[in-house]
Amino acid sequence: MKEANTIGADKYFHSKANCDGSKRGELGAEVAKAISDLREFTDLFKNVLLKGMTVAESLEDSKEDQEANEYGREQGRKYPNQDSRESVKIYRPNGLPEQY
Repeated sequence: MKEANTIGADKYFHSKANCDGSKRGELGAEVAKAISDLREFTDLFKNVLLKGMTVAESLEDSKEDQEANEYGREQGRKYPNQDSRESVKIYRPNGLPEQY
């Protein structure tokens, strides 16, 4: 995600990672969810303490990330043989290099 250095790509990468995990079956979906939940928990504090966000802003960001995560898992379950980039294209920002 940092390598892509594209504004607005955060939700896309959240969604894509969860889609990829879900394509590995139910265990993959559960692992993707657990990792996403842990990341969001730690990001709540990081956003406030390091990025200067308010608690309300951090909670809203986390909610939006979790929506992208869930969407990715749903798409991975529905379309296990489809390229994840295609499955979560609603989150893909303009200008993101094709390799992502």
